Parts: sequence; structure tokens; C-alpha cells
Amino acid sequence: MSIDSSMDKVLERRQEVETHLSKSSELSSKALADFSRELSALRPVCEQIELVRALESELKDAITMVAEAAGLSAAIDYLSNIGMNEIRNHEIELTDYALGKLTSEFGETISIFGPKDATERGGVISFTFDGAHPHDISQVLDEENICIRAGHHCAKPLMQVLNVGATSRVSMYLYNDESDIDALIAGLHKVRSLFTL
Repeated sequence: MSIDSSMDKVLERRQEVETHLSKSSELSSKALADFSRELSALRPVCEQIELVRALESELKDAITMVAEAAGLSAAIDYLSNIGMNEIRNHEIELTDYALGKLTSEFGETISIFGPKDATERGGVISFTFDGAHPHDISQVLDEENICIRAGHHCAKPLMQVLNVGATSRVSMYLYNDESDIDALIAGLHKVRSLFTL
């Protein structure tokens, strides 16, 4: 028998005893005394059960977030040990390298959206590539073990302003280095060879 079903049985018994006591005119004095003693014994137990259930429902949401809070704490410690300035500097250097390589390798055939200065943007580059749909680019790069995003990125109004249906988006962060950008460039050369007439 589970704790919950045991608690339910205690509460049900209290209800039965209270029902019997409400019919006190029908009970013998001995039965009345027995039910009164039982109710006196049940009341504190029932109060504790009701308190536990109230706390359980109030704490339910907080308890479910324990793992997430522990994970967030570990992530904050990890990033703090590296240093947020160091992470941002790495991101700027890598973004600047990527912007330079994309522009020098593909020139007019690639359209890069956003500031050209890496210090004015995060480590994300959205682009279109002449002759290839972003989903095709993503598929070809995926075959080369290069992961990018393709689509409207939950920003359809922005796509309308940019006058494009979708973009390809590459993201860089702490765990990336220049070799990842070089692999992206090699993958985009493969895209160009497949989709250039």
C-alpha cells in the first residue's frame, strides 16, 4: 500500500467517524465515546496529512527545477572560470576570421547580413549563396559533418525586410576554432561546385 493510499484511508476514516458522530442521537453512549476518542486521535494525523499535501503542491514546481538550477550553476562556474571577456574576444576573433574568409573566397556570390565589423555582432553569421537554397546548403554541409541552420529562423518579418525567403546561419562559440571555419569554407566550395551551372 502506498503512502498516498494510506493517507487517503485515514482521511476517509475521519469522514466516516464524523458522519457517525453527526448521528449521535442514534448511537449508544459507549459507541459515541469510542467514535469521539477515535476522532480525537485522527485529527492531528489528518492535519499533518493535509499540511504535507499542501506543501507538496506548493513545492512541486520548485522541486522539478532542481536539476536545471544545478546545471545552470555549473555552467555559470564553467564560464566564469574561463572569463566572459576571454570568451567574447575569442568570439570576435573567430567571427572576424569567418567574415574575412567568406568574403574573400566567395565575393559577390555570397550575401552576408548584419554588420561587417565583428565587434558589432555576435558569433552568428546569416547569409545567402547565389544559386543555392539555404536548405540545400545545409544538406550538403551536413554530409560534410558541418552543422548550420537554414530557414527563416522564426523571423519571417525580418526575412521580408531583407527580401529573402530564408538564410543559412552559422554560429561560432567557445568550442569552435579556425579549423571549423576552414571546414565551412571547404564545404561551401562543394556547394558552389554542385549548384553552379
